[in-house]
Amino acid sequence: ITIGGGIRSVDDVAQALDSGADKVAINTAAVHSPKLIEDVARKYGSQCVVASIQTKKVPGGWEAYVDAGREKTGLSALDWARRVVELGAGEMVVTSIDQEGTKSGFDVEVAQAINDSVTIPVIISGGYGQPRHIGDLWKRTQPSGLCFASVLHYKTATVADLKEAVRAAECT
Repeated sequence: ITIGGGIRSVDDVAQALDSGADKVAINTAAVHSPKLIEDVARKYGSQCVVASIQTKKVPGGWEAYVDAGREKTGLSALDWARRVVELGAGEMVVTSIDQEGTKSGFDVEVAQAINDSVTIPVIISGGYGQPRHIGDLWKRTQPSGLCFASVLHYKTATVADLKEAVRAAECT
């Protein structure tokens, strides 16, 4: 279980872990205080730290955003992805703000750029709408995982449907 949202301190991480979480996802607090990733990794191990990176396409690349995708950071998403690895994050979730909720496909370009730039597991989020989107992503890059949200919330796909789509795309 990974808990995210409102993780602002090592004490918040302790509370999340004491409540049964295995990992914590950190975005806004990490951007404002990168040392938080380092402190959590040192105390609990890198496997406990999931860097959450929200990206938006900008001229020349992608910018990292915070506050649920509402606030610009001025940071290159690729540079930030590399930096969180240096700080000790054990994995990351990359969410495309541009694609999230659209059901028009993953942002394959940012997924490939980040996945190819780091050595930790990358989970891609934002944009899934139909099975071919998994194959489109998989042809260019092979992330460690995929995140599905609205198709499950609104029951337009089941977990079994998603597993079959992953198998059909030969993502194993």
